[in-house]
Parts: sequence; structure tokens; C-alpha cells
Amino acid sequence: MPRTKRPAGRILLFAFSVVMTSILAFGLVGMYLAAQGQSTLAHAIRPAASPLPPVQVNAAPRWTLHPGGREWTDLSIRAQEVPMQADSTDGRYVPSGVATVYLDAREGRLDGDELVVSDGTVRVELGAQAIGTPLGLCSAFLSAFDDGSLVGAPEQRARIAGRLLAPEAAGDPGAATNAGSCVDASAAFALDLRAERGTASAVIAEQDTSAAGRRLSQHVPGAEDGSTDWPGGTPLSGDALRFDAASMPLGLPPERIEARAHSLWLEAEFDELRFSPRELSGGLTYSPHP
Repeated sequence: MPRTKRPAGRILLFAFSVVMTSILAFGLVGMYLAAQGQSTLAHAIRPAASPLPPVQVNAAPRWTLHPGGREWTDLSIRAQEVPMQADSTDGRYVPSGVATVYLDAREGRLDGDELVVSDGTVRVELGAQAIGTPLGLCSAFLSAFDDGSLVGAPEQRARIAGRLLAPEAAGDPGAATNAGSCVDASAAFALDLRAERGTASAVIAEQDTSAAGRRLSQHVPGAEDGSTDWPGGTPLSGDALRFDAASMPLGLPPERIEARAHSLWLEAEFDELRFSPRELSGGLTYSPHP
């Protein structure tokens, strides 16, 4: 019998599969090369040899076949364990904890050794240690004040609890990092969060002797009226932490301060910035004000 001709539909299907495979391979190669650029950016912020956690960079890379693509949209950067230090009246800087720095931008690109970003937000997340140490507390625990925080709603009040400094550690905020310098007593305080004129503050409003405060702090010294009788470095109503441009990456003055779950958040917005990527993981400073 004579051989039948291959149907035209089978030929078209084969051609279609070849075209689709080529497109897919082309796209995957482009995405791989662009991902190399994201790795380059992460290492520019914090070198790969650093003992600290690697910087996380997520973005929608502009499709490219150039190795190490250096342009992105929807750029998101997270740098953990950025050192925090509190200044003091005698000019010393006291290590007081670490922060997590976030940068989100609509567009970003590496221009030589500089990162250029536009239309975005910089945020700093501060945990209990960074807040409690300069206030004279160690083994601190921080929470947003109201129950609404359990669903992630930002709040303008927070609650901090912790053990108190021993008398010999009074006047030395750095001693709070040493558990041996803390007395076997603790207290909880309500913090008011305020932001105005490029400065944000976390201010002790009062000793928290409410039921929630007692749950956080089982051995609250002092009377029910909030008076205190503990020794050592005593946190008092009106004591405050002040955050300014030195407390934010890239020298952006904080525009907002909020409590969410177990962290305080500082936030600033920008139109366009140009800077050395390593500035995102540099140290930050804030001021305790009795």
C-alpha cells in the first residue's frame, strides 16, 4: 500500500511545540541572568562573607539577556540585624540591639556603584531589646497596647515590660545587656508613640499596673497608684526614646511610628534616592531622653 502523507495538523502541532519551547527557554534564561543581578545587589548591601544573615532582595526584573541585569520593578529589600546604638549625654554610644531595615520601591537600578530607587518607603522594625535597653530594662518584652494588635492593626500605644537594672548598674545603659546586672523584679510601662517635624518618640506614659501589665510582669514593684520603690536605674514617666534622621537608613527623617504585634515601626517615604547600597545595613543611632 502507498505510504499516506503526514496530516498537516500534526506538522502544525510540532511547529507550535518547538516555538513554545523556544519562548520558554528564552524567558528562563533571561530570568536567570536577571536573578544574578539581584544577587549582585544583595552582596553590595552586605558582603557574602559577612557573618550576619544575607540580605533578601525580591523584585520583578526587567527581562533581559544581559548577564547580571541591573534594573528592576517592584523592588523589595530586607536587611536583618542592623546594629542599633543609643547615644548618651557624655558622648558615648551604647550598643543596644538590632533592627530590621526594609526598602520597597516601584523601580530600582544599579548605576555603577550606586543604587537608584524611586517612589517607595523605608521602614525600620525595632524589637524589645533595642527599646528596653536604653530605658533601663533588660529581658524586655514589647507588645502593641490594645487587643486590636492581634490582627495586625497599627497602634499609637505600646506596652513594654522587663527586669530592672541593679543599683550598681544605674546610669550605665550598657549594663542592661548583662543579665547579672538585673534585679529579680520587673515592671511594665505604657508607651505613647508620637511623630512630628521629622522626629518620632516613644515616651513612657505611666507604669502599667493593669491586668495585662501584670501578666507581662509578674513581680511589679510599687503601689497600685504607680509609685515605685525599686532600686537602681528607675524608668520614670516622661522618659523617652527619640528617633530622628540618624535612626533611619539614608538619613530620612521618620514620618510615622507605630506599634504592630511585638515591634515598633518607623517609616519614611521618598520620591527618588541615590546612594551606596551598603548604607542600608550601616549602624543606626537613637537618643534616650530622661
